[in-house]
Amino acid sequence: MSKLTTIFETRLKPLESMPIRKIAVAVSGGADSLCLAYLAQEWADVRGIQLTALTVDHGLRKDAAAEAKTVAQQMRTIGVKHHILRWIGEKPTTRIEEKAREARYQLLCNFCHKKNIPVLLLAHHAQDNIETFFLRLAKASGLTGLAGMQPFKRRSGIVLARPLLDVAKTDILSFLTQRKINWIEDPMNQNPIFERVYWRQQIPILTKMGLNPLYLQRTLSRLRRAETALTQMTNSAFYHLVEIDNRGFAQIPLPAFDQLPDEIQIRLLTRLIPLIGGNDKPVSLEKLESILQTKPIRTTLGMCYLIRHKKTLFVAKESARMPSSVFLKKNTWTQWDRFKIYCSVSGKIQHQTKRDKKCPLPWLVQQSFPIITDKKGLEIYPHLDYKKKPSHINVIIQFLPFNKG
Repeated sequence: MSKLTTIFETRLKPLESMPIRKIAVAVSGGADSLCLAYLAQEWADVRGIQLTALTVDHGLRKDAAAEAKTVAQQMRTIGVKHHILRWIGEKPTTRIEEKAREARYQLLCNFCHKKNIPVLLLAHHAQDNIETFFLRLAKASGLTGLAGMQPFKRRSGIVLARPLLDVAKTDILSFLTQRKINWIEDPMNQNPIFERVYWRQQIPILTKMGLNPLYLQRTLSRLRRAETALTQMTNSAFYHLVEIDNRGFAQIPLPAFDQLPDEIQIRLLTRLIPLIGGNDKPVSLEKLESILQTKPIRTTLGMCYLIRHKKTLFVAKESARMPSSVFLKKNTWTQWDRFKIYCSVSGKIQHQTKRDKKCPLPWLVQQSFPIITDKKGLEIYPHLDYKKKPSHINVIIQFLPFNKG
């Protein structure tokens, strides 16, 4: 058994407790992903798991389509199913690297969802992680960013696994050379116009200055260890303190929240705000730090209101961000904003526009509540006057907060 085979199997040990029958691997045709594909094929074959290789053709280079076909042939040679996923549509002229990466992940995860494949293998290795460290350090990232890529991460419900994360590039090249496996060199990987390539080219210089890659790997490992501990603390605080109401808002007891360490407060809200706002855009760390320092009575961040009211911190979606009213067809489930609604009569759903003076919650919180009216405009959910509640009407509202994965 080779060195890389041993490392690969060790890194994927956590998956063996899962009832996995299918797994996918992203293969660009470069050295890293081909090495990963060959290791994955051996690993999956022994365990009776169906492996599918996926190649994304971004359409950014004229040779990309031919290279994707070459990868397909290589995969067929070792008995691995292969699919080419094409990025269709107008291509960006700015932030190309960032937008191509996002498109790639979306194509890969969408395919896995469609085919019920729970795990996607990615070929990031030790040098990639070091480059990521410098990329994020240059942007004043927090610990989560500086800890680099994680061995396992969930995105859109798919587990992203990086079993080569601690493997040196030289070991990958040795593996392929010994097996006489040819790989494709992407010229874009040498173009310093791309930020990652720029930092890749600086690493030899930094090494001469004393920033030994081996020591950097150890630092990243220690940062990941600290990140894991803080994540566990955040999970505990979220479980014990956060109450998510079915009407679409969250509340946290302020005395307990204010006693949390600053870092846990930041992490808790960084997780909660996208859930309530339904926005996948990362929360601004700088803005959140300012809010927690100044403690305003009310403010907005990430499409949400943050409201300190009496002894409670409320997080509610901004009313201006709520969608327009939608017609409800009777006895049919309807998706509206972050809610799934069923009503036994036809009607309309919209956010609350009239303040309920009997409700103890702040008006800014009430404005994000879903309100259902019948064809005559009579409010049937919620029933402000329960004596007038029609007995024949059945209403079910499920709050489905956005899950980042």
